[in-house]
Amino acid sequence: MGRIGERESNQKTFGVLSEATCYHAIVCSLRLNASSGANECIRATCPNPGSHRMSPRKIKPVQHALVLGMSLALFWLLLSGHYTGLLLTLGLASVALVMYLALRMDRVDGERQPLHLPPMLITYWAWHFAEIAKCNIDVARRIVNPNLPISPTVVRVRAGQDSPIATATYANSITLTPGTVTVRVEGDEFHVHALSREGAKDLERGEMERRVREAFEGTAT
Repeated sequence: MGRIGERESNQKTFGVLSEATCYHAIVCSLRLNASSGANECIRATCPNPGSHRMSPRKIKPVQHALVLGMSLALFWLLLSGHYTGLLLTLGLASVALVMYLALRMDRVDGERQPLHLPPMLITYWAWHFAEIAKCNIDVARRIVNPNLPISPTVVRVRAGQDSPIATATYANSITLTPGTVTVRVEGDEFHVHALSREGAKDLERGEMERRVREAFEGTAT
């Protein structure tokens, strides 16, 4: 009985050591970009290395869901201002529904909003807010002018972004800017209605398109 117990204890200890050795072998292979020597190390120390690997795809959706849920809940609380039981329950249900739909869409298009905020994206937001303020003043000035100096026109602008979320950001940025509205999307071209020819020319210069493209470069996950 003593030998049997000792044998079982040794097997358990060997199993723990094998798991630890297997883990280090896998880390070794990842650091060496799965070189032949590392692969031999894995085969020698871990009979089934695939069963111990932790795929980042299993972690990222969880992180994405947590950040999305907390952001939506905070946004809802800021907009609501009422914290009764009924409204909090309805808010929780709405957040859960939006999270469910967003995660399903992630599985369809395979594109998630990055969890970090790249400096170029923050810079773009600051620039765009300044443009919105400037265009607000311009539109107000044209409205109060008795001569109503407007010249409505429709122009085509090219969208050179590499990802759908960057293209959507560009289209929405045009619409959020007073005096211009994206009315149609055809491939990589937008049909934009502008309140004045000056606004259309500013858009055709491509500064907004360039800034959106630079802001989203390297942020795809």
